[in-house]
Amino acid sequence: MACMNLFAAGFLIGVGSVAPGVSGGSMAIAFGIYEKMVEILTDFRKKLRSELHYLLPLVMGSVVGIGVFLLGLNFLFDRYEFFMRFLFAGVMLGTFPSVYSAATACGYKGYYPLIFIAAMLISLFGYQAIGGNFGGGITPFIAGICGIIIGIGTIIPGISASAVLMAIGLYKPLLTAIAEFKLAIIIPTALGFVIAVASLLKAVKWLFDMYHGEISFVLFGLLGSSVAAIVPRIDVIDLSLLIAIALSIIAAIASYLFGKSAAQKSRD
Repeated sequence: MACMNLFAAGFLIGVGSVAPGVSGGSMAIAFGIYEKMVEILTDFRKKLRSELHYLLPLVMGSVVGIGVFLLGLNFLFDRYEFFMRFLFAGVMLGTFPSVYSAATACGYKGYYPLIFIAAMLISLFGYQAIGGNFGGGITPFIAGICGIIIGIGTIIPGISASAVLMAIGLYKPLLTAIAEFKLAIIIPTALGFVIAVASLLKAVKWLFDMYHGEISFVLFGLLGSSVAAIVPRIDVIDLSLLIAIALSIIAAIASYLFGKSAAQKSRD
Protein backbone atom coordinates (compact mmCIF):
# COMPACT_ATOMS: atom_id res chain seq x y z
CA MET A 1 0.00 0.00 0.00
CA ALA A 2 1.53 3.31 -1.12
CA CYS A 3 2.70 5.83 1.45
CA MET A 4 0.10 8.43 0.48
CA ASN A 5 -2.70 5.86 0.63
CA LEU A 6 -1.54 4.80 4.09
CA PHE A 7 -1.42 8.45 5.18
CA ALA A 8 -4.96 9.01 3.82
CA ALA A 9 -6.22 5.86 5.53
CA GLY A 10 -4.55 6.95 8.78
CA PHE A 11 -6.11 10.40 8.42
CA LEU A 12 -9.62 8.91 8.18
CA ILE A 13 -8.90 6.48 11.03
CA GLY A 14 -7.84 9.47 13.16
CA VAL A 15 -10.97 11.40 12.24
CA GLY A 16 -13.03 8.26 12.81
CA SER A 17 -11.61 7.88 16.31
CA VAL A 18 -13.02 11.24 17.41
CA ALA A 19 -15.87 12.04 15.00
CA PRO A 20 -19.42 11.36 16.23
CA GLY A 21 -20.78 7.97 15.24
CA VAL A 22 -17.63 6.84 13.43
CA SER A 23 -15.31 4.01 14.47
CA GLY A 24 -11.58 4.17 13.80
CA GLY A 25 -11.43 0.38 13.92
CA SER A 26 -14.19 0.07 11.32
CA MET A 27 -12.32 2.48 9.07
CA ALA A 28 -9.22 0.30 9.37
CA ILE A 29 -11.23 -2.80 8.40
CA ALA A 30 -12.87 -0.98 5.48
CA PHE A 31 -9.46 -0.02 4.10
CA GLY A 32 -8.10 -3.56 4.48
CA ILE A 33 -5.41 -2.74 7.05
CA TYR A 34 -6.99 -3.70 10.38
CA GLU A 35 -5.66 -7.22 10.78
CA LYS A 36 -2.14 -6.21 9.75
CA MET A 37 -2.23 -3.34 12.26
CA VAL A 38 -3.22 -5.73 15.05
CA GLU A 39 -0.54 -8.21 13.99
CA ILE A 40 2.16 -5.53 14.07
CA LEU A 41 1.07 -3.98 17.35
CA THR A 42 0.81 -7.32 19.19
CA ASP A 43 4.50 -7.93 18.37
CA PHE A 44 5.55 -4.30 18.31
CA ARG A 45 9.15 -4.64 19.53
CA LYS A 46 10.11 -7.28 16.96
CA LYS A 47 8.30 -5.72 14.02
CA LEU A 48 8.97 -2.02 14.65
CA ARG A 49 11.98 -1.77 12.36
CA SER A 50 10.71 -3.97 9.55
CA GLU A 51 7.26 -2.33 9.50
CA LEU A 52 8.27 1.26 10.26
CA HIS A 53 7.66 2.25 6.63
CA TYR A 54 4.08 0.97 7.06
CA LEU A 55 3.35 2.36 10.53
CA LEU A 56 4.87 5.84 10.14
CA PRO A 57 2.49 7.22 7.47
CA LEU A 58 -0.46 5.60 9.29
CA VAL A 59 0.46 7.23 12.61
CA MET A 60 1.21 10.58 10.98
CA GLY A 61 -2.09 10.48 9.12
CA SER A 62 -3.98 9.62 12.32
CA VAL A 63 -2.38 12.50 14.24
CA VAL A 64 -3.17 14.95 11.41
CA GLY A 65 -6.73 13.59 11.19
CA ILE A 66 -7.35 14.12 14.90
CA GLY A 67 -5.82 17.61 14.72
CA VAL A 68 -7.84 18.63 11.68
CA PHE A 69 -11.03 17.43 13.33
CA LEU A 70 -10.33 19.29 16.56
CA LEU A 71 -9.46 22.51 14.74
CA GLY A 72 -11.79 22.34 11.75
CA LEU A 73 -14.52 19.74 11.80
CA ASN A 74 -15.36 20.55 15.40
CA PHE A 75 -16.13 24.10 14.19
CA LEU A 76 -18.44 22.65 11.52
CA PHE A 77 -20.20 20.38 14.01
CA ASP A 78 -20.89 23.35 16.25
CA ARG A 79 -22.64 25.22 13.42
CA TYR A 80 -23.88 22.52 11.03
CA GLU A 81 -24.37 19.47 13.24
CA PHE A 82 -27.45 18.25 11.32
CA PHE A 83 -25.57 18.13 8.00
CA MET A 84 -22.36 16.74 9.50
CA ARG A 85 -24.21 13.87 11.15
CA PHE A 86 -25.66 12.84 7.79
CA LEU A 87 -22.24 13.24 6.19
CA PHE A 88 -20.58 10.86 8.63
CA ALA A 89 -23.50 8.46 8.48
CA GLY A 90 -22.81 8.30 4.74
CA VAL A 91 -19.11 7.66 5.37
CA MET A 92 -20.01 4.70 7.60
CA LEU A 93 -22.61 3.33 5.16
CA GLY A 94 -20.01 3.39 2.41
CA THR A 95 -17.80 1.03 4.42
CA PHE A 96 -20.52 -1.67 4.66
CA PRO A 97 -19.51 -3.63 1.52
CA SER A 98 -15.85 -3.71 2.58
CA VAL A 99 -16.71 -4.70 6.14
CA TYR A 100 -19.01 -7.47 4.85
CA SER A 101 -16.28 -8.76 2.54
CA ALA A 102 -13.82 -8.84 5.43
CA ALA A 103 -16.37 -10.57 7.67
CA THR A 104 -16.96 -13.36 5.12
CA ALA A 105 -13.32 -13.73 4.09
CA CYS A 106 -13.09 -17.07 5.90
CA GLY A 107 -16.52 -18.31 4.78
CA TYR A 108 -20.19 -17.69 5.44
CA LYS A 109 -22.64 -19.46 7.75
CA GLY A 110 -26.42 -19.22 7.74
CA TYR A 111 -26.69 -17.88 11.29
CA TYR A 112 -24.40 -14.88 10.69
CA PRO A 113 -27.32 -12.52 9.90
CA LEU A 114 -28.88 -13.42 13.28
CA ILE A 115 -25.63 -12.43 14.99
CA PHE A 116 -25.65 -9.15 13.05
CA ILE A 117 -29.26 -8.32 14.04
CA ALA A 118 -28.77 -9.32 17.70
CA ALA A 119 -25.58 -7.25 18.04
CA MET A 120 -27.24 -4.25 16.39
CA LEU A 121 -30.37 -4.37 18.58
CA ILE A 122 -28.41 -4.91 21.82
CA SER A 123 -26.11 -2.04 20.94
CA LEU A 124 -29.00 0.31 20.15
CA PHE A 125 -30.65 -0.63 23.44
CA GLY A 126 -27.36 0.02 25.21
CA TYR A 127 -27.07 3.51 23.70
CA GLN A 128 -30.53 4.34 25.07
CA ALA A 129 -29.87 2.73 28.45
CA ILE A 130 -26.67 4.69 29.15
CA GLY A 131 -27.98 7.96 27.79
CA GLY A 132 -27.54 10.85 30.17
CA ASN A 133 -25.37 13.77 31.08
CA PHE A 134 -22.45 14.16 33.48
CA GLY A 135 -23.52 17.56 34.66
CA GLY A 136 -20.46 18.01 36.88
CA GLY A 137 -18.18 18.34 33.86
CA ILE A 138 -15.09 16.35 33.04
CA THR A 139 -12.41 15.53 35.62
CA PRO A 140 -9.01 13.81 35.18
CA PHE A 141 -10.53 10.52 36.40
CA ILE A 142 -13.46 10.80 33.97
CA ALA A 143 -10.97 11.75 31.24
CA GLY A 144 -9.14 8.47 31.89
CA ILE A 145 -12.42 6.59 31.44
CA CYS A 146 -12.97 8.50 28.18
CA GLY A 147 -9.50 7.43 27.03
CA ILE A 148 -10.38 3.79 27.71
CA ILE A 149 -13.61 4.16 25.71
CA ILE A 150 -11.69 5.74 22.80
CA GLY A 151 -9.13 2.93 22.95
CA ILE A 152 -11.89 0.32 22.82
CA GLY A 153 -13.49 2.07 19.84
CA THR A 154 -10.15 2.21 18.03
CA ILE A 155 -9.21 -1.45 18.56
CA ILE A 156 -12.65 -3.06 18.31
CA PRO A 157 -14.19 -2.32 14.89
CA GLY A 158 -17.82 -1.24 14.89
CA ILE A 159 -17.78 0.33 18.34
CA SER A 160 -18.05 4.10 17.96
CA ALA A 161 -16.32 5.63 20.96
CA SER A 162 -17.65 9.06 20.07
CA ALA A 163 -21.22 7.74 19.92
CA VAL A 164 -20.81 6.24 23.39
CA LEU A 165 -19.31 9.48 24.71
CA MET A 166 -22.17 11.45 23.17
CA ALA A 167 -24.70 9.09 24.74
CA ILE A 168 -23.29 9.69 28.24
CA GLY A 169 -22.81 13.43 27.73
CA LEU A 170 -19.00 13.53 27.70
CA TYR A 171 -18.18 13.98 24.02
CA LYS A 172 -18.38 17.77 23.80
CA PRO A 173 -16.69 18.48 27.19
CA LEU A 174 -13.78 16.19 26.27
CA LEU A 175 -13.43 17.66 22.77
CA THR A 176 -13.46 21.20 24.17
CA ALA A 177 -10.84 20.37 26.81
CA ILE A 178 -8.52 18.81 24.21
CA ALA A 179 -9.02 21.69 21.77
CA GLU A 180 -8.09 24.10 24.59
CA PHE A 181 -5.00 21.96 25.30
CA LYS A 182 -5.83 21.24 28.95
CA LEU A 183 -3.03 18.87 29.97
CA ALA A 184 -4.90 17.79 33.12
CA ILE A 185 -7.47 16.22 30.78
CA ILE A 186 -5.25 15.26 27.83
CA ILE A 187 -2.72 13.22 29.85
CA PRO A 188 -5.22 10.91 31.63
CA THR A 189 -7.15 10.53 28.36
CA ALA A 190 -3.96 9.39 26.62
CA LEU A 191 -3.11 7.02 29.50
CA GLY A 192 -6.58 5.48 29.39
CA PHE A 193 -6.25 5.04 25.64
CA VAL A 194 -2.88 3.26 25.93
CA ILE A 195 -4.15 0.99 28.72
CA ALA A 196 -7.19 -0.05 26.66
CA VAL A 197 -5.18 -0.70 23.50
CA ALA A 198 -2.46 -2.69 25.30
CA SER A 199 -5.07 -4.77 27.14
CA LEU A 200 -7.26 -5.57 24.13
CA LEU A 201 -4.83 -6.20 21.27
CA LYS A 202 -3.95 -9.82 22.04
CA ALA A 203 -7.53 -10.67 23.04
CA VAL A 204 -8.89 -9.25 19.78
CA LYS A 205 -6.26 -11.12 17.72
CA TRP A 206 -7.12 -14.39 19.49
CA LEU A 207 -10.85 -13.91 18.93
CA PHE A 208 -10.35 -13.17 15.25
CA ASP A 209 -8.11 -16.21 14.88
CA MET A 210 -10.60 -18.54 16.62
CA TYR A 211 -14.00 -17.08 15.66
CA HIS A 212 -13.37 -14.81 12.69
CA GLY A 213 -16.86 -14.94 11.16
CA GLU A 214 -18.84 -14.75 14.39
CA ILE A 215 -16.80 -11.87 15.83
CA SER A 216 -16.81 -10.04 12.50
CA PHE A 217 -20.61 -10.12 12.31
CA VAL A 218 -20.93 -8.98 15.92
CA LEU A 219 -18.77 -6.00 15.00
CA PHE A 220 -20.72 -5.51 11.78
CA GLY A 221 -23.88 -5.24 13.88
CA LEU A 222 -22.23 -2.69 16.15
CA LEU A 223 -21.27 -0.70 13.08
CA GLY A 224 -24.90 -0.74 11.93
CA SER A 225 -26.08 0.52 15.29
CA SER A 226 -23.52 3.35 15.15
CA VAL A 227 -24.99 4.55 11.86
CA ALA A 228 -28.52 4.39 13.29
CA ALA A 229 -27.41 6.28 16.41
CA ILE A 230 -25.72 9.14 14.57
CA VAL A 231 -28.64 10.07 12.28
CA PRO A 232 -30.58 12.91 13.95
CA ARG A 233 -34.30 12.88 14.51
CA ILE A 234 -36.26 14.01 11.42
CA ASP A 235 -39.30 16.14 12.21
CA VAL A 236 -40.05 17.62 8.80
CA ILE A 237 -39.10 17.02 5.17
CA ASP A 238 -37.59 20.23 3.82
CA LEU A 239 -34.69 21.52 1.72
CA SER A 240 -32.21 21.04 4.58
CA LEU A 241 -33.09 17.36 4.82
CA LEU A 242 -32.70 16.88 1.05
CA ILE A 243 -29.26 18.56 1.15
CA ALA A 244 -28.27 16.39 4.11
CA ILE A 245 -29.37 13.21 2.29
CA ALA A 246 -27.42 14.28 -0.80
CA LEU A 247 -24.31 14.82 1.34
CA SER A 248 -24.81 11.38 2.86
CA ILE A 249 -25.06 9.71 -0.56
CA ILE A 250 -21.96 11.50 -1.86
CA ALA A 251 -20.02 10.57 1.28
CA ALA A 252 -21.15 6.93 1.03
CA ILE A 253 -20.01 6.66 -2.60
CA ALA A 254 -16.65 8.33 -1.86
CA SER A 255 -16.10 6.13 1.21
CA TYR A 256 -16.96 2.97 -0.73
CA LEU A 257 -14.63 3.82 -3.61
CA PHE A 258 -11.77 4.77 -1.31
CA GLY A 259 -12.20 1.65 0.81
CA LYS A 260 -12.35 -0.56 -2.26
CA SER A 261 -9.23 1.01 -3.75
CA ALA A 262 -7.28 0.90 -0.48
CA ALA A 263 -8.19 -2.73 0.21
CA GLN A 264 -7.20 -3.74 -3.35
CA LYS A 265 -3.83 -2.01 -3.09
CA SER A 266 -3.28 -3.62 0.31
CA ARG A 267 -3.73 -7.07 -1.29
CA ASP A 268 -1.46 -6.29 -4.28
